[in-house]
Amino acid sequence: MFEIDKIILDHPTCSNCAHMTTDSNCEPLCKMMEDGQKIEYPKNSKLVYFSACNLWQESDSRKKLLQNLPFEIEGDELVAVKEEFENIEEVIVPFGIKKICSDAFNTCIKLKRIFIPESVVKIETSVFSDCTSLREIQLPDSIETIEYGAFHHCTSLEKINIPANLNQIEGLVFSDCFALKTVLFSKESKLETIKKEAFMNCNRLEPIKFPQSLKKVEKWAFRWCDPLPEGTLAFPEGCDVDEDIFDPE
Repeated sequence: MFEIDKIILDHPTCSNCAHMTTDSNCEPLCKMMEDGQKIEYPKNSKLVYFSACNLWQESDSRKKLLQNLPFEIEGDELVAVKEEFENIEEVIVPFGIKKICSDAFNTCIKLKRIFIPESVVKIETSVFSDCTSLREIQLPDSIETIEYGAFHHCTSLEKINIPANLNQIEGLVFSDCFALKTVLFSKESKLETIKKEAFMNCNRLEPIKFPQSLKKVEKWAFRWCDPLPEGTLAFPEGCDVDEDIFDPE
């Protein structure tokens, strides 16, 4: 996970907040600000940070802040990146967001890194598809669903961690991630299924130790990843691995 070294706000929203120096729903963001310090973010800044503290969910200051963020937000859903911010390079998704909607970031070809908070439980179809500059992302264990093609053609992505609560890796989720080398699982992983073409064309993979929870690897799950060095894919004993997980021919 990349380090957060500053907070940037459009408005001094939290300057008088009594909770800024305590453990609150904004952490770790609160801890990064000293005594409610005001930090205004310049329009040409590459980094956009903000806190969605539930103490001011309905406040006017929050509404003003949302108006100046690079996202379209509806309730607890991040719907899309605003057109004028499509060249953004680094982003922190607001705490309190539960779902990132289909295609939300797939026009952001300069996006290099993104922080997703523990509040997110679902990433929909093709959210980061064609984010060819994306290099760094940490997926929180709160995520339960990552839909079809979510990271398709993220050609600069070298490392990904699979959230502990994710039950299955859907089709084409990491397809055409040509630079992908490292895939990590936690000891608490609940992963049971890897779907068809989930890792298609990921032919630079380094040794992966799959979790004991894995029960099924579908046909062509690693299509066109052959030849990977022997022992690269270490499936648990008893896992039902289709005999044709590589090339269909």
